[in-house]
Amino acid sequence: MNNSSSIIKFLILWLALFVNNSIFSQNNFPQIKTFTKSNIENDLAILLKNTESFLMGNRLRKCDSTATLLLIHATNVGSRYYAAKANLFLGYVQNAYKNEVKAFDFFNEAENLFSDIDDFQNIAQSQLEMGEILVKNHLWQRAYDLLKNADSLYTAVSFNFDLTRLYANYAQSASHLNRNDDAIYYFQLYRKYAIIYQNWDAQIDANQAICNAYRKVGNYGSAVQYDMELVKLLSQLSKTEAYYSAMNSMGIDYFRNGNNEYAKANLQIVIDNSKDKKEKTKAFLMLYEIAAKENKPDEELIYLNNALIIDDDEDTKAQIINKITDFYISRENISKAYDLNSALLLKLQTLSLQNQLTTIYLAQEIATHQKKWHKAAAFLKLSEKLSDSIFLKFNSQQSELEKGRKYFDEFENNIKFEVSKKSSKELTDFQNIRIKNLQAEIETLKAEILDRSGLIEIHKQKLNSDNIINFQTIGIKENAKYKIELFLSNSISHLSKIIDSLSYVKNEKPINISKTMIKVDSNMDKEKKKEIFLISIIFALFVSLIYTFWHKQKSSKKS
Repeated sequence: MNNSSSIIKFLILWLALFVNNSIFSQNNFPQIKTFTKSNIENDLAILLKNTESFLMGNRLRKCDSTATLLLIHATNVGSRYYAAKANLFLGYVQNAYKNEVKAFDFFNEAENLFSDIDDFQNIAQSQLEMGEILVKNHLWQRAYDLLKNADSLYTAVSFNFDLTRLYANYAQSASHLNRNDDAIYYFQLYRKYAIIYQNWDAQIDANQAICNAYRKVGNYGSAVQYDMELVKLLSQLSKTEAYYSAMNSMGIDYFRNGNNEYAKANLQIVIDNSKDKKEKTKAFLMLYEIAAKENKPDEELIYLNNALIIDDDEDTKAQIINKITDFYISRENISKAYDLNSALLLKLQTLSLQNQLTTIYLAQEIATHQKKWHKAAAFLKLSEKLSDSIFLKFNSQQSELEKGRKYFDEFENNIKFEVSKKSSKELTDFQNIRIKNLQAEIETLKAEILDRSGLIEIHKQKLNSDNIINFQTIGIKENAKYKIELFLSNSISHLSKIIDSLSYVKNEKPINISKTMIKVDSNMDKEKKKEIFLISIIFALFVSLIYTFWHKQKSSKKS
């Protein structure tokens, strides 16, 4: 019996060793791995490389998962560099998802961590990303300050950097703060680096921005120079319609600069060659302005009628009809003016607010000229009511305010044209009164616009202040959330759950994490798992049978 007992023990030991070798082999279960500093550095570097490749491949979910994992482990081992890089990539992901507030907070945290280790290139990169978000949200002063700092860092310590983005955003913020000299200077730098990097779209954008910056300060001569550069570039790139649009703008700049002949030549090229009806209409209306300045009424009417024929947009047509109506009123051809104006009054509600106001104003002019005082008074009352509604709209939309300013500037320019076309002797008493009334009305309206502008500025500052608070409060919440997660991650079991949820098992190369002393290996296929499971069951049954047999033997021996 002793011999049989020894044999049973030997069989149990042999089977236990066999199953142990099958189940607990290196390829099947996580192995404990020795912790060293070099291992951690290597693992963090692998995580960072994977994060970068996921972002480059636009695999945002994977990038977010790996960056989160990188942040957790970098924080656990106290690596500011890798924690900062993780925050930077988490910011890129949130920016791609249009979650700009979250993105801003990640970039801000990255900047703080990079500042701790004097990594100037990445400090500037974080500031550029934050600055771009602030520009998109029209927080101009904060954007300007951040981007100025990024530029100072680049100037002090030369490093690899996306200078086109830096100077594009820096110049834009300067322009909106009316730092016009700064804006022109940095738009020129934007253009310079766009040329160096052979970024064609950025070159086009930079040239257009420089032209607009010069127009803003009334330097049309310099604007023309960059118009020429833009036209040349668009010609090289065979961007036909963009080329004719630029030719149109150059013609307008020539006119503003007093070079009427060059202006006409450019505008005529657009009319003869462009297929864009809007650009042709724009060119005809500009030629009308030139003819008005040169006191050529026949040409004025020809250009206005040509513009009317070409454009399909009803509101643009209404604008042109109003110009023709005004042309007839100024020459006292009231019957033609009345016919045109009456047709527009019938569809007044379909027109834009600006065109409604102009149409009613001209109706009042015609009624006054016809000595229909009650009718004139009614139109005046209606125009006042409409003006109020326009100004109410200005209160809610600053862009509408800018349109209003341009609109009343256009009125003023029209008056100047009328006065310049005729000597004081040629002007009738009626025309003199009309000009004085218009000038008085414009001054009143401009004063009201300035008042409204002040209110809007206060409202805008309040909005900006609210936005800043919004950034801060949400940022604090997100910070708190991540700190809690980082504390929890100290638990190996919790980290195992995170790793499982990150979907590395399927179709991805395993990532080895030394700090947690866990190695995740995903090479175990389903067939192998089934084989191990069956062996385990057979082993358990065999042991059970042997134990039952041994127990019976023992019982029978006792009896």
